[in-house]
Amino acid sequence: MYSFLSLSSGVLVLISGIPYVISILRGKSTPNRVTWFVWASVGLIIVFTYHDLEGKAGFVLTIIGAAYQVLIALLSI
Repeated sequence: MYSFLSLSSGVLVLISGIPYVISILRGKSTPNRVTWFVWASVGLIIVFTYHDLEGKAGFVLTIIGAAYQVLIALLSI
């Protein structure tokens, strides 16, 4: 059951940012540069913390979330 929930949440995290990225690329949305760079910084800090603490549960999800935050921050430039 645990692996099913982990896989399900991984899929949801993976597809959650796609509509927003597409909206940005089409010019329908404009992300706030400062906000997304703050979120990206926090996401990267969390990823490095998980790595240093050798966290296993949720590590991949954290990496995916931080990658989306960094991507959106870069698209805001």
